[in-house]
Formats: sequence, C-alpha cells, structure tokens
Amino acid sequence: MTEEFAKPKRTIYFPFNRHPRAGLKPNEGYLFKMPQQVVQLVPDLLPDSDWGGFVRPLIAPPVSGQNGVRQRYAGFCADPVLKKAIEMHAVRQAIAHYEAAGYTVEDVGAYRPFDLEAMRGDEVCRVEVKGSQGHVQKVILTRNEVANANEFDETDLVVVAEIQWERHIDGTIVTDDGLMNVYPDWKPSPENLVPLSYEYFLD
Repeated sequence: MTEEFAKPKRTIYFPFNRHPRAGLKPNEGYLFKMPQQVVQLVPDLLPDSDWGGFVRPLIAPPVSGQNGVRQRYAGFCADPVLKKAIEMHAVRQAIAHYEAAGYTVEDVGAYRPFDLEAMRGDEVCRVEVKGSQGHVQKVILTRNEVANANEFDETDLVVVAEIQWERHIDGTIVTDDGLMNVYPDWKPSPENLVPLSYEYFLD
C-alpha cells in the first residue's frame, strides 16, 4: 500500500450550510469557534436561536398552520417564560377593557378559579382570560374554570389572540396588544368540551 493511501483521510469541515430561503446559514456548533466580532459583522448569519452576546433581539417567528393561518391553543406554549408573558399581557389588556367600561377590576387569578373580578355598582362579573401569540380556535380550560363558569351566571370569557412579542438579549420579553374577543355571560357548552386527559385511580 502506498504512503498516500496509508494516511488517514481527513474530513474537511465547512462551518456553513446552504439554507433554502436564507442563503448560507452557520452550523451552530461552529459559532463558538468564531470571534464574536466576525459574526456580528454579518447579522444574517446569526442562528435562529440567537443566544446571548449578540446585539439583536429575537422577534416572534411566524407560526404556520392550515392555509398559512397561525393557529394555536390559547394557554399552550412550550416556553414557560414566554407563556407567562403572554398570559400577563392578555390579563392587562382585559383589565383595560373593563376599566374603560366603568368597572373596578381586581386580578384574582392567583387564588380564585377565574382571572378577574369586575365590579360596577351592584354588578359583579367574573372574567376568565385566555391569551395566545397566534390565531385561536380553541382554548384550554381546567375543571375548576368550567365549574365556575357553570355555577356563576355573570362570567365572561375573554380571548386575546395574535399577541406580538419580542425577547431581548437580557431575557426580558416585550409584548404588544392582540385581537380581543369578549364572550359575555359565557357557559361552556358540553358538546364543545373535549377531554385532553383523565385522572385514573389505580386498583
């Protein structure tokens, strides 16, 4: 065997891949080998995850769905920090809506089976709030939320969809108003309730 073939073949690594829409995108495993200044010179080479150290925020990505429409469950989000930010924004937007209608509003979601209690004179209204960063066709309800709506006549359901958000490098998330729908005197229809899970007692 000649010396040429006896030598181990060395793989030549290239730190970029061709992306079908964005042109060249980096193999993220190589970014830590590059000086930060080099990557910052070409911002479009930044990975989609956009981890810290780069002066550019991470903006809400488009969510594809049927016919190109963004579709999400309100209340479902894999990122707990983002989920909390979306929920809090939906509550703030709902509070502003009821206050503009002359209600005094208290956020009771931490200890009651609904989110807001709105009072105007002798009128008391309970409000269940759901928020989403995408288009909403269905919401997730707990057993207590369903029971409260069925037991208390003056219960509104507020759904805030298409909440825009932006995550900055320091981890903070900035949100903007979404599209709000109010369902007054809401009663969950049994035919519209679909169980997502069951509690099973072992023998």
